[in-house]
Amino acid sequence: MRSHSFSEAPSLLSGFSHSLPPIGAMSIKSAATVLLFFFFFPFLHGALAADPVPDRPTRTSSAYLVAPRSVELELGTRWADVPSVPARFKYAIGQVLEPRLYMDLAGIDSGHPRLRLEGKVGLFRRQDSAFSLLFTSTTPADLDTPWSGQALALTTVSLRPVHLSFNAGLVFEGRGDDAIGLAGVPLSLALGSRMPGPFSWFGESAVVVDGGARDWLAELGLRMAATGIIDLDFGLGWSQSMDSIFVDLGFTANVGTLALPG
Repeated sequence: MRSHSFSEAPSLLSGFSHSLPPIGAMSIKSAATVLLFFFFFPFLHGALAADPVPDRPTRTSSAYLVAPRSVELELGTRWADVPSVPARFKYAIGQVLEPRLYMDLAGIDSGHPRLRLEGKVGLFRRQDSAFSLLFTSTTPADLDTPWSGQALALTTVSLRPVHLSFNAGLVFEGRGDDAIGLAGVPLSLALGSRMPGPFSWFGESAVVVDGGARDWLAELGLRMAATGIIDLDFGLGWSQSMDSIFVDLGFTANVGTLALPG
């Protein structure tokens, strides 16, 4: 793992603009999708019903589920050496189950949207704490792309005025001939607290333990409760796997309730 001293900060910052690709590096379709949602959601006030429960842009997920029968959308963009446009759709069945669908819109044009099925299971919930399980499974676009999945335990605690979320679990991956092996132990910790006005700050550190530490990531950013049902987010971080600085920008919006048939 590379380490950077404070004396290296000027060189890191001077290379910042070179480490981030221009927005043109993303597909026009992906960029247009981001702009469409940013302009579309403010007109849905009549249909919006609950406060959002953002799980972006951090790797750490909250242990809380979205409001029962609520549909929630997370959408953003990450400027980095490998740009992405992550999108996640969530729906809560009571306070027990939250089916989710994740994809990277930047990969649609190339046929590799990194589609992932997810499910959050709520086991314990109070006003100041919650405990859940999260299961994920990728859906490879072709036979050359290996399968991977995760099983995570999620804990969120309010230690006023700071909110803390901790995730720990197991990562699995396909290894040919229908064999599945353990690929690491992901650990992540996120902290956050409200600031004056509609703003709050967050910070995260995450790593995967696999005979050592890999995929280390750190991020610091701001959230803004834009309308009470839309949370905007901005983050600046560094990733070991990319060996570069990245910028996150996006939002989480609760788009109303959906009553399933029956």
